[in-house]
Amino acid sequence: DGAWYGDGGIRLTSPLSPAVHLGARHIIAVSTRYARTREEADRPAVVGYPPPAQVVGVLYNAIFLDQLDSDALHMQQINEIVARLPEKQRDGLRRIELLVLRPSMDLGRLANTYEAELPRAYAQRLAEAKARAVHRHDGEIVLAGDTTVAVGRRILPPAETEAIQRKLLALLSGRRHRCISAVCVIGTDGRVRERVVDTTVSFKRLTADEIDAYVASGEGLGKAGGYAIQGRAEALIRAIAGSHSGVVGLPLFETRGLLRAAGLPLG
Repeated sequence: DGAWYGDGGIRLTSPLSPAVHLGARHIIAVSTRYARTREEADRPAVVGYPPPAQVVGVLYNAIFLDQLDSDALHMQQINEIVARLPEKQRDGLRRIELLVLRPSMDLGRLANTYEAELPRAYAQRLAEAKARAVHRHDGEIVLAGDTTVAVGRRILPPAETEAIQRKLLALLSGRRHRCISAVCVIGTDGRVRERVVDTTVSFKRLTADEIDAYVASGEGLGKAGGYAIQGRAEALIRAIAGSHSGVVGLPLFETRGLLRAAGLPLG
C-alpha cells in the first residue's frame, strides 16, 4: 500500500518473520554485524589465550544479537525456490526483496578506538601524562592530577570565554553531571600509583539572571564546566554525591592514601 512499517526486537530467532507475516514485499534490515573479509576472519583477534572480557563479549553477542544472517540466507533460498515455480503452483507464495544494511567497519574495534577518550579514561590518561612529564630525581615523589567534567559521555571544555561559560551553565542547569578527578603519584621507587574519583553533581535549575550574575562574577572563567564549587557556585548546587575536594580539583582522601603508599610519612 506504499506505507512504511518498522519492527524491532532483541534476540529474535527469526527477525524477518514479523515483517513477512504482515505481508511485506520489500524489507530493509539493519544489522550490527560487520561482514569481515576472509583476511580479517583468518587474523587472530588476540595472541594467546583470549582474555575473560573477550569471552564474555562473545557470549553476550550470542545472547542478544538476532540471527539475521541465517534468516536472510533462508529467505534467499526460499526466493530461489519460488522463482522456479510456475505462477499457478505458487499458491500465494511470493518473492520478497531483502536489503541488509551493515556497518562499514567492526563496531567493536571502533568502540575500542574511542574507549580511551571516554571521560574516566581521559582524566586518568591526562593525570599520568602530567606526572610522567616531570623530571623526577632520586628520592622524590611526583604528584599530578586532572579533573574532567562530563555530561554523559560528553567531555565539557574549560570556559575560555564568557560565551562558552554561558553555554556550559545552561547545559548543566537542572541536571546531573560528573566530575572525574584522577590522581597519579610516582613514588621514590618509580612505581606509578593512580586513583580515579567519580563524583555526581546536581545543579538547580538556573534562571537567566542567575547565569548572568555568575558569569559577571568572573569566578568560573577558565575552569572545567564553567564553575568553581569552592566559591559562589556552591549556592547553585542542589546535591553532590562523592568527593567535594575532588570537584574542587584534588580528592584529598585518595591523594593522602597514594602519598602514604608512595613512602611519604603523613600523620
